[in-house]
Amino acid sequence: RELIVAIKESSEYAVQLEASREWRAFQLFESELTRDSMLANFQRAELEENSSGDARALRDFRDRFGVRTSPQIQIHINRLKQQLSTLNKAGQLLLQRRFEAVQELQSLMPKFAPLREQNLKLLDKYWELSDVPGYRSQLELRLAREALCKAAPENKCADLAESIALTRLGDYDAASKLLASLVQIPGVAHLALASRAELHLRRGDKNKFNTDWQLALKLAPEDGRIWVHHAVCMELDGNIAAAERDWEKVLSTGEYNLWARRALSLLQTARPKANKSVMRKASENALVATKLSGESDWGSLLALAFVQASEGDKHAAIKSAELAADLALGNNQHLCIEVAQQIEKGLPRSWRSYDQSP
Repeated sequence: RELIVAIKESSEYAVQLEASREWRAFQLFESELTRDSMLANFQRAELEENSSGDARALRDFRDRFGVRTSPQIQIHINRLKQQLSTLNKAGQLLLQRRFEAVQELQSLMPKFAPLREQNLKLLDKYWELSDVPGYRSQLELRLAREALCKAAPENKCADLAESIALTRLGDYDAASKLLASLVQIPGVAHLALASRAELHLRRGDKNKFNTDWQLALKLAPEDGRIWVHHAVCMELDGNIAAAERDWEKVLSTGEYNLWARRALSLLQTARPKANKSVMRKASENALVATKLSGESDWGSLLALAFVQASEGDKHAAIKSAELAADLALGNNQHLCIEVAQQIEKGLPRSWRSYDQSP
């Protein structure tokens, strides 16, 4: 970006310099025309001397404009030529220095590329640690927050993750203070706006939610991460259909496939009247999510349990729910145990019936 700005400034300066040269040339030409005009008037008056009979007036005119002023104009013209020459040399020197600086900056760009890549990876790492899709327990969120607090003060990626964890823990004031500065920082502004939109929704302010969401969407409409935030918000607001559409957009980006598949399966089993087509999709998504996680994600296993229960395979459903309980912690572990018990009793309920998010 700095390289492009420097080149643009050099181009603009070159245009200004050229315009300045043309103006100087115009002034020089105007001075020469003025001199020629004055000499022409003198010659015309000299031809009319005999008819006017006013020789003294003619000599005064000649002395005043032909002798004294002409050398002064010539001096002025010479000075303009000198200034024009100086301007040319100074302009050429400045342009040379400018392009040398641009070349030097260009040579440094390969060194900046790995640093930029490292910062992007760090952002992804912290952003995922904050548990955007909302599957961590309250205990896990508190532990994550404690770890994030130990990050360097200038680490804005950690601040972003901490603000999300604070929002999920219900500490809205502390989260709001962090987000107030993050929404001004390029690179994380769109994610900070999406996070703040969720905070507003949890506080019940839908107008501010819509304002921040539109700003985030304007900054990075193709970034799947903001659609993750929006999907969570739509589910919080009870708009299951919109949440499903958002997760489909996340899935289309090719990123966060595990999150998207797991969420879609849980949402599809949460439909009051899920038909066979919907349940087939829910089953497919649950199986893919479980495979992607290597059967190490409790949320994917629980999604699979709901699908298996809906298909009438009680034994497999209970087993999946118990495996999920072994992987989950805190309130999520209790959730999985309760699901297994309900399935055993023949009373399985949807994911949203168990939702314990703050």
